[in-house]
Amino acid sequence: MMPGPPPARGGRGVACVQLWIHAGAAAERSREHGCAHLFEHMVFKPWVDAEGRSHDLASAIEALGGDVNAFTSHDETVFHATLPGDAIEEALAILLPAVTSRPIDPALLDREKQVVIEEIHQYEDDPAARSIQALMADLYGDHPYARPVLGELEELQALTTARLRGWQRRQCRGESLTLVVTGCADPGAVEAQARALL
Repeated sequence: MMPGPPPARGGRGVACVQLWIHAGAAAERSREHGCAHLFEHMVFKPWVDAEGRSHDLASAIEALGGDVNAFTSHDETVFHATLPGDAIEEALAILLPAVTSRPIDPALLDREKQVVIEEIHQYEDDPAARSIQALMADLYGDHPYARPVLGELEELQALTTARLRGWQRRQCRGESLTLVVTGCADPGAVEAQARALL
């Protein structure tokens, strides 16, 4: 937690929230290739929690006056939001459950797999992206860094709800997560909320 200066008189200030999952494509097990990136996509899909409440990460953060995005690499999957400084508590209450406890809807998963398949096709049509992937494969051989972050088409098509849930349960828990918050917030309050939600 890095406290920032107080906002100007009458202002709200700005805060940045990042949730780092210390697992990307390189941490995927056999038959999980593509899970990290597909999970990143799924977090942005609407969902219903155990109490029947509907959630939509992007809409909720935007309603607070912020924006949210994510990226996946070989080593991590990261969700990041920039928002008004007085909206940190609400943002954490939305973001943390969206990553750690959201259910995986099989119908949504099938639709999102098609989105990622289109993304793979776009990379296949890009000579620079193909060259970089070929270089990674040559450099790293059997190491997980040789695999594309998005996964291969056949692997992605074979991913099941159970496999993605297994990846989520294994990777989206306390010791695999780092929460970064900057802005004018009470570090103790942020830590207490994070501990309660994680």
